[in-house]
Amino acid sequence: FGSSECINDISSRIEDTVHQRDNLSRGSADRSSLNGTLKYLRQKLRKANKISKQDDELKLQSKLNLADSA
Repeated sequence: FGSSECINDISSRIEDTVHQRDNLSRGSADRSSLNGTLKYLRQKLRKANKISKQDDELKLQSKLNLADSA
């Protein structure tokens, strides 16, 4: 979770779900359900991006620490 592959997968799922939702009539139960799914996927995408950013920062800090100790 948080890898670039994971982020790309979630983004792809969001795009597919948006396409499906946009083909449904407004106010329908199916469209409402897909809106709930989109909310969930967007939350997961935000968390995955946050973890990815934290991992990148840790990697950078590790490199800086190695450079300082050399």
